[in-house]
Order: sequence, then C-alpha cells, then structure tokens
Amino acid sequence: MPRLKVLILSYLPFRHPIDGLLDSPLMQTLQVYSEAFEVFLVVRVKNETDACLLRDTIRDRYLHVIVYPVVEKVYWEPKLRRRDYSLLLWLRGIIHLIRVMIRTRKMVWIYSAQFFFCGSHLFEKVLRGIFFEISPDLIYFQDTFCFTHFDVIPRKTPRILYYGESLSGGIYWSGDVQKKIRTKLALWKAKKWEQLIFRNIDMGIVFSLKDKEWLQRHVLAEPPDILISHVGIDHEYFSATSDNVEKASVMCLGKMHADHNVSGVKIIATEILPKVRKTVPHLKFFVVGMDPTPDVSRLSQDPLNVVTGYVEDLRPYFTRAAIFLNWSKIRIGIRSRILLAMSMGKAVITTSEGLWGIEGAVDGRNVLVANDVDQFADKIIMMIHNKKMREDLGSAARQLIIEQYSLARWKSEFMRASWKLLKDKSFDNNRSIHDGDGGN
Repeated sequence: MPRLKVLILSYLPFRHPIDGLLDSPLMQTLQVYSEAFEVFLVVRVKNETDACLLRDTIRDRYLHVIVYPVVEKVYWEPKLRRRDYSLLLWLRGIIHLIRVMIRTRKMVWIYSAQFFFCGSHLFEKVLRGIFFEISPDLIYFQDTFCFTHFDVIPRKTPRILYYGESLSGGIYWSGDVQKKIRTKLALWKAKKWEQLIFRNIDMGIVFSLKDKEWLQRHVLAEPPDILISHVGIDHEYFSATSDNVEKASVMCLGKMHADHNVSGVKIIATEILPKVRKTVPHLKFFVVGMDPTPDVSRLSQDPLNVVTGYVEDLRPYFTRAAIFLNWSKIRIGIRSRILLAMSMGKAVITTSEGLWGIEGAVDGRNVLVANDVDQFADKIIMMIHNKKMREDLGSAARQLIIEQYSLARWKSEFMRASWKLLKDKSFDNNRSIHDGDGGN
C-alpha cells in the first residue's frame, strides 16, 4: 500500500548556522515520520552552501524524505534593519494583514512580524507548486507559521504545529506582569497572536504540561488537540559512563547567543565559581554551545574556563564533567539540556526555574536545587567531594529519563496522535484511513 504523504515546513532562524537546524527537533520529526510516511521537507536556508549540506545530510540519514531548500538571501543579512525592507514587502504584508482580518472578521494584533511580512513570492511559489504536485495528506509546521500558509494550503488538509513553549505563558511567568504596563501589553498581544495561529491548526505540540494547561485555560477559548512533546531523549545514545570523568569539572550547555543563557553563564562564571574555587582551586568550567557572544568568549581568558562554541558531539563533554550546572530565573518551556545531562547520568544542580516543566524531577532525589549563588556554590562543593552522592543522583536522574522522557515513548505518543488526526480529518472529508496506512 502506498505511503501517505507529509509536507513539513521549516526554516533556519536568523543568523543561525546550518548546524543549528541539523541538531534541532526537526531531525527527530523526520526520523519518526520517515518510518511511516513519504516526507517532503520545504525549508528556508541562507545560501546554496547550506542548501547542499542540508540535502546531503537528509539523504544520508533518511530514505523516505525529499528536501526542497528555498534560498532567500534578503532575509539573512546580519545587519538587516527595518528600513532595509523594501516598500513592496511591507505593502504586501499589510495587504495580507487586512485579508486575514476580513477572513476572520476580527481585529488582528501583530506580535510577530514574521507572520505577515517574512513570506516571499519565491517561498510562496515553491510551496504552492509542491503542494499541488504531491497533494499531501498532512501538513506539519516546524517552528514556523506565516501568512503564506493561509493562502497556499487548503483548510481541509490536517495541520500540526510544533509550537514548543507558550509565548504568552513565558511573559506571564516572568513575574513582571503586575509591575510593568509594557509587559501587560506584551502579554495581551502574545495571547492575540496565539489565538490567531491556533485557530488555523488542528493539533499543537508544546514542551510541557504547564504550557498546555496555560494555553487551554488562559488563552484559547476552543483549543485544538494539544500534545506534550516530552522532548524525546535517545537514552541509548546519551548513555551514562564513568570513564574519563574529571572530578574537578563542571559544565553548562545552551545556545550562547540567547540572553538568558548568556546571563546564566556569566553568573556561574563570575559569582558562583569564584566561591567554589576557594575550596577547589583547579575547578574546570566547560561552556558548550553555538554562537557564543563576545561576553561569553571572554570567559576563556581564564585558562580554567573552556568556551567550545558549536560541537558535533556533546557526549565527550558530558562524560568529562562531574556535574552539570544550569542557572536560570526564567520559567518557560522545558530545558532539554537538563534532560540530556540526566540521561548521561550526571548530577544536575539548577534553580527552581530551571526545573520548570520537567515532570518527576525532585530536589534531593534526582536533581539538586539552589536558588541563590551561595547555596549553589555550596552544593557544587558538596557534590565534588562526594562521589557516591553524585553517582546516586545521576543514576536516579537517568532512570527518570528512561521511564518518562524516552525517545520510544515520544515516538509512540506522537505517531498515535498523528494517526488519530488523519483518521478524524479523513472522516470529515469522506476518506478512509486506517492505522498502519503508509507503512512498508
């Protein structure tokens, strides 16, 4: 029986290297869908070099995936400013804004300019051609949704949006809503934005139960099905090992251009570790992650701090570090870096905000929580000097990943939800689809 067809739309965010896309959740989605469906991937990239790299990577990894990279140079200039956008582009965006308002008969408040202004004629032309060429059974939006999709994709085609963390929830949980009028306005606009995009999909995927509950209770009057992604972790690939562990070493991980990551790393390096090094003078600090800012890069002026930038394989750094650190004061989404560290059997020290959205994480059982710099430093010292406590904490953390965050569990839930959506929509459209259609 022929495979069903899935059209996946994605894009490479501004100024990110292609490696950021190759390590993103998109790869997990391709892996899962390519096992059951014929997959067609339309993705916007910066240049022909990235397009070739993406084609080669996908071809080597997956049998049933065809890639259509769309090169759009105008959107990727590093110093692009608002006035650099052509008048034609802005007029186009305004026209589509008016069209959406007429169609929905509601005032649309812009939160993200991407929604109305970042879809080009080229992207629309490619998308329209592919859509009518392959007639997909399912549309999957990977971290992207703009007005072009309204115009090209018939509403009867099932739509899934990988949304991740709630935008409005993140603003609300920041704690500034009661203090600043600007934050209240941002929250209101974010809710309007989410109401608009969720009105045009059939299923959303979010990172955590907290994101799901927030959207259902505080944002969406008639929410679509919302699946919790649980950030599937390949615990066999990220497996625990005690070989080559450097006792006096800690690490952190993240995209080192993101403000909250930069802030966390700087607090660890300048406020917490100096206290620890009074007791453990040769403590090494690994800062792992792409696109380090100048502030982060300058940390390597201290020979005890190692700023790696992007690395292809995270496991050697997890293996070397005795403890994984995460300092965060932002409640949003779920931090997959902590789940990876847990899968590697690492002792994790983080803040209460760092554990936000991670179900089953309990202070003292499978993770340690510290909410001020003195307490954080004390717990690092304690864990460095207590090997058994480190190993027990790491073992319990890995067990949590196996039981609740395994890739196999995520695959099962994801495919079950996808098949249910296909069957429900096929019934509405007088088609017949059964579990297993599109298999070998």
